[in-house]
Amino acid sequence: MKDHYPSEKFSAAVDTLATSPRLLQERIADAFSHSLMLLIGNAAVPEDVKEKLAEYDAAWSSVEDVGAQGTISVWASGLSDDEAMDIATWIVEKAFELDRQYWTDEGA
Repeated sequence: MKDHYPSEKFSAAVDTLATSPRLLQERIADAFSHSLMLLIGNAAVPEDVKEKLAEYDAAWSSVEDVGAQGTISVWASGLSDDEAMDIATWIVEKAFELDRQYWTDEGA
């Protein structure tokens, strides 16, 4: 059976985006910190998702962690509203895509 872990992590990220009262940039930081960064290097992650996660990893790895916030939080706080909405949209779309692939490809 196909590994459901990527779908689970993206679903958790969507939950974070949808239910937190924080600013969108903060919710994105939480989604990556608590769920999506755990997928970096995971063999079950589709290639297109690996590539995008690698881009985000490079982006937050290139910022300085000021005030011990964590580089993901620093990176996300610098996102414009439009950039944050684009990332949130990507997360939601990938969550649905991965869940649909899991259930239809495997008949789980």
